[in-house]
Amino acid sequence: MTMTTRFAAIAVSAVAALAATFAAAQTRFDHNAPGYVVPEKRVQIAANVTDPKGVKLARVYFKTPAQADYVFVPMTSAGGARYVATVPAINASAPSLQYVLLAVNSEGAVSKTQEYTAAARKTTEVPAWQSASNTGQMTVFTEAAAAPQSVAGFADSIAMDVVESGARFGAAAGLATSGGGAGASAGAAGSGSAAGGTAAGAAAGGLSTAAIIGGVAIAGVAAAAAGGGGGGGGGGGGGSPTGGGLSGSWSGTVAQNISMNCTVPGASATETCTVSQPFTGTVDGSGNFNYSAAASTMNCTISGSSFSQPVPASSSSFNVPSSGNVTIPGSTNSQGGITTVCPAGSITFSSSPRRISGSYTCNTSGSPSPGTTCNGNSVITWSGS
Repeated sequence: MTMTTRFAAIAVSAVAALAATFAAAQTRFDHNAPGYVVPEKRVQIAANVTDPKGVKLARVYFKTPAQADYVFVPMTSAGGARYVATVPAINASAPSLQYVLLAVNSEGAVSKTQEYTAAARKTTEVPAWQSASNTGQMTVFTEAAAAPQSVAGFADSIAMDVVESGARFGAAAGLATSGGGAGASAGAAGSGSAAGGTAAGAAAGGLSTAAIIGGVAIAGVAAAAAGGGGGGGGGGGGGSPTGGGLSGSWSGTVAQNISMNCTVPGASATETCTVSQPFTGTVDGSGNFNYSAAASTMNCTISGSSFSQPVPASSSSFNVPSSGNVTIPGSTNSQGGITTVCPAGSITFSSSPRRISGSYTCNTSGSPSPGTTCNGNSVITWSGS
């Protein structure tokens, strides 16, 4: 894959994921929130969850004010549209229980409710929604990289488990960090005291925009120069392929800034993503630039919701002509109704002053789903010395 083709694929993935932010989810939650919770008693949470595409799974994400991040328990089907779950008991000093209902439909679209807060009430009368026994250990799941030793604010027998990366739907809904993020568009309203769903920026398979860009398509942003025959992305630019005055060690960063906007009748969503990877490498006497890029983090914002996704370390190589001008051929990448066009660009290695520089832009537009129009660009910048 050439340099521009790789970045074109990143931009295509960004648009496809952004379009799914508000184009598909029509999940409805009918839920009566408990008026209060009694400390040291487990809480039963129930809701009717429906979606025209079918409900694949439902969860309760919860925490106390003492926690920074949400953890979750799965909801199980109780017949028909009804789903139920049991949340661990808060401890005597916790002021409240905070929770959000989340569902994934059969097409992978993620929806969530508002955050509910049930204040703690110390009483000997246990309400019906807390009649469950505290007997036995509960398994609680986290979307963090490692499971915490304990869950702050809870007094219960809890075994923590880390959910696999492909099932981290809370990250798509902005629930992987404190407070949770707002979704891009409202779903169908519930009735009575129920809450309608909020589309939560997920693509097919339940991965968030950041996960698709950072975890799949980008594959290490600094590896974009990789191509065929060891000279991919390199090309002409004049001069013979010899290191000359450009030989030696180099270091710097390669960054990508993605900006996308998608609209449907009556709604729109905007996405921005940034990632910067430090790199170190050496140009040998034959002009071969072999380098490694460090792991980094891609940060995305979708209509006010923030997401972060790790970008793995990578290594690659390309050829630097004696002129120092590395030619980047243009490319066009079409997928799923959207097209990304990257005009030809270049990166320049200079011996005096000693530096690497270069910036080029790919443009994306199209209609990934009926009635949806997306436009955006991705700017790739190399800098170093």
